[in-house]
Amino acid sequence: MKTKTNKQINTLAYCDNCEKRGPYYIKDTLLTVTVKDKTFEVVIKRAHCKKCGEEVYPHDIEKENDLIVYDEYRRL
Repeated sequence: MKTKTNKQINTLAYCDNCEKRGPYYIKDTLLTVTVKDKTFEVVIKRAHCKKCGEEVYPHDIEKENDLIVYDEYRRL
């Protein structure tokens, strides 16, 4: 995986490491995925706790990543 850019977000997400909700930031990450018989690369968003840097999983970001992957799959 290759990390591209950082973006600040003013939304809260639960961090397992900090054991509380807090702000997070987004890193665009190049990811190689395989869907059925096709392998391809997509840039998805990874959310990280602003306090400790641990990856967090806000529902809206995970949903957006799913759409990015399947849109690219359909395009191919």
